[in-house]
Amino acid sequence: VRGLPPLALLPTLGALLLVCLTASTTGQCLASLAPDPAPARPRPPPTASSLFAMGAANAKADLRRYRDGYPGQEDRKDLNANVRFYRNEIPSRPRGKLVEDIHEAWFGAYDLLESHHGYIQWLFPIREHGMNGESQPLQAHEIAAIRHDEACRGRLLDSYRLMLDFYGFRLADPSTGTLERSDKWRDRFMNLNSHSHNFLRITRILKCLGELGFEELKMPFLEAFVHEVFVTKKLRGCERSLKDYWSETLKDDTQRAMLHDLIRIHDPSHVGDGEEPDRPRGGGRKSARHAASSTSTSRAAAEESGGSGEDTAAGESNIEGDGGSDEMDTEGGVGSGEVGEPLQEAGEATEEGDGAKEEEGEEGQHDDANGASADDEEEGDGSQNGKL
Repeated sequence: VRGLPPLALLPTLGALLLVCLTASTTGQCLASLAPDPAPARPRPPPTASSLFAMGAANAKADLRRYRDGYPGQEDRKDLNANVRFYRNEIPSRPRGKLVEDIHEAWFGAYDLLESHHGYIQWLFPIREHGMNGESQPLQAHEIAAIRHDEACRGRLLDSYRLMLDFYGFRLADPSTGTLERSDKWRDRFMNLNSHSHNFLRITRILKCLGELGFEELKMPFLEAFVHEVFVTKKLRGCERSLKDYWSETLKDDTQRAMLHDLIRIHDPSHVGDGEEPDRPRGGGRKSARHAASSTSTSRAAAEESGGSGEDTAAGESNIEGDGGSDEMDTEGGVGSGEVGEPLQEAGEATEEGDGAKEEEGEEGQHDDANGASADDEEEGDGSQNGKL
């Protein structure tokens, strides 16, 4: 090839080019004759049950972190809105007020408390982000400041009273935390059963009480709900949240076990977080005495009212987010006694902005797969995976 003049190489180069083009065209033709690959099968959308399971798992993990004190979480010293709010220095946002003005002007303003979604994160701050971008997570240094400020503690207790009244209760004895029904309990119970975003709010309230030095108020609150869910059956819409979320806010292991035992008197299949289904459970003699006392109190109340305490409305639902579809009986609960009667013996007690939405929860914290409101709790209240 070296001895040939350049023009003599043209036929050779042309032949090589033709071979290359032919091979390329042949490959394309063969490829065009191959069958199309099967289209990728679309992934099916998640089912309601799978969403619920994921949400519930996240909620349980959030509750464990809460009980463990949020290990490794940074204390932002530059954030102090919560303590300033409880010192009555700044108003809640959006469309809010100073905390003392809220207590005075909003007490009994049930339509406002139901529809306004920007106050609950201020009244009950927790160490998690909520859906109100104008509030902030509670910081460790704020917890210490509020715990040691009697004026702040008194205002927090007034916030608790405000929401108890909204839900149909009142604080009968601040020293024990004992609750009793308020005069307007029938209307308020009906509202609670039918507005499940409040379940998330309750998860947030319970978490906040534990953070800010009022852990002792939680057990009497939960006992009152056990009574109204299982004995009088007036708050059956709250059952799932009570069993799976609210009970798990108790920080003390013994208290939590006692509450699970109390629930099991009415629902033997109930299993608390961390408990093994097929093993004997209990809180010892104290738990047994507590359960027996609660049972005898319920039976006595039922006998007084001439009922068994076991009646239930047709079509009731235990799934939160479905609006608590059971029909409310407006005639007073079996086993409840007169309006204002304490729900348990004192000796039993142991220790939202325009358009802003609360998130349960809590957290899977109640905006569960069944469509609860985006009110947060926290919960989380899926079931309680939303954040309030």
